[in-house]
Parts: sequence; structure tokens; C-alpha cells
Amino acid sequence: MKCHICGEIMQKTKGSYVYRESGLDNVVLTGITIYKCSCGEKMPEISNIDGLHRVIANALVKKKTPLSGKEVRFLRKQIGLSAKELAAVLGVNPVTVSRWENEIELIGPANDKLIRMLYIQMIQERCHTVIKDSILYMKSIKPKDRQKPSKIFIPISSIKNDPCLSFA
Repeated sequence: MKCHICGEIMQKTKGSYVYRESGLDNVVLTGITIYKCSCGEKMPEISNIDGLHRVIANALVKKKTPLSGKEVRFLRKQIGLSAKELAAVLGVNPVTVSRWENEIELIGPANDKLIRMLYIQMIQERCHTVIKDSILYMKSIKPKDRQKPSKIFIPISSIKNDPCLSFA
């Protein structure tokens, strides 16, 4: 594969890759094929971006700390709602959703949990199944534990084509 920056041939390796293309700074793909160029350019080989995004969303739903603004935006997009639509569902002003997503204002614990439950509900409807332990996920969130979002490690082998299998 040729580098799109300098045109040189890129070297194929396996390793870890910080997947900032998702809009999140804390997602690390492990065991992934990466093409590296002598100019410093890196390109991951991702064959199933939709599956990857489902796995990331599932990890966000299960995390024990409050959602960051970028994580709220990621889940909102996975649910398929505009910021205005999410605001209407939650009964808040669209400006509030914008403030959460731009990290001007912290999301409250109730709305954090509601956004996670909206994602779970969407998966349940698409898959005609029930997600077990969703109440336990919500109970495990520590609302006072606000910190920089911790790294989320996603083994590339965990990405599947079937959205119904990706919540395991």
C-alpha cells in the first residue's frame, strides 16, 4: 500500500492504534494491522467500521464512570438521533445537549443513564432480544467519579458483523 501523504510504500505491522477517527481520544484498537510509512503516517486496516462502532458503543454503555461529552456525541450518533432529537427525547433544550457534547457543561447522572438506556433499547429493537444486566450497568456507574475518560481497549478480534452478537 502506498502512503497518501508521500507516495512511499508503507510497511505492514500488527499492533495497537489510538482510533481518534471515532471522535474519541480514548479508544485503543489492539491486535490490528497497521500500515506505517517512513514519513510518520499510520493507517489502520479496519474491515468492519460499523461493527467496531457497535463494540465501542457497548463498551461506553458498560463503563462505570460518567460519559464525557465526546462519548455522549458518539452514542447519540450510534442511536441515530440528531442533537435536537435527543434533546426532545430527554426533555432538555438542544443547547444543553450541545453544551454536554462540547464539554462546557457536565451531563447529569439521570441523563447519562437515559442515553445509555436509549442505546440498549435501540439494540434490543434491532435484534429482537433482551440485553441482560442492563440495570446492573446503570447501578455500577459512579456519578462522582468524574475524571479524564480512561482508555477503552478494543481487541480487533471482538468485532463481528452481527450487531446482536456485539453486546456480549
